[in-house]
Amino acid sequence: MKNFRFLFKDRSLAYKFVLLGTIPFVIVAVVIALVATSALEHSVTEATYVKVKRNTNLAALSMSNPFVIYNKTVMDTFVDNLQQEEGTLYAFVVDYNDSRILSHSDHSKDGELFQGYGARKIQTKGSGMNDITRVSGLEYEVIAPIHVDGELFGAIRLGFTLKTVKEE
Repeated sequence: MKNFRFLFKDRSLAYKFVLLGTIPFVIVAVVIALVATSALEHSVTEATYVKVKRNTNLAALSMSNPFVIYNKTVMDTFVDNLQQEEGTLYAFVVDYNDSRILSHSDHSKDGELFQGYGARKIQTKGSGMNDITRVSGLEYEVIAPIHVDGELFGAIRLGFTLKTVKEE
């Protein structure tokens, strides 16, 4: 308390009341600003999750047409369009049967055997598909199954980052 004596020593009573009234106001304003910032960040993060899941599910549904899934050029177009979204790190389609990458946003990886994180995560319908999984730091991945004629054909895997959300 000795350190704060200079604030009150030789000051008028009005000054002391104003100072004592202002300090709690400033503290409350700072707390409100921190809570509002945190709520806004959470809201933007949730909106990003919803958008990524919706786009991935829509692409998987569109690819369930045999014309799309068996036409490499059309499949590449879908994957390339997914890659265009801000914050998208990669997008690719992996075959369920042999874990081959059918189409990747980095086309040099097309045809490679996928052995990365959760390679067999699409085995069953209830295996956490469409869940967002943290890969590392601010990087996440969503997986959407592709069914062709009622059979599980493969999945779209889309990696994205929240770095742009956190920086704004």
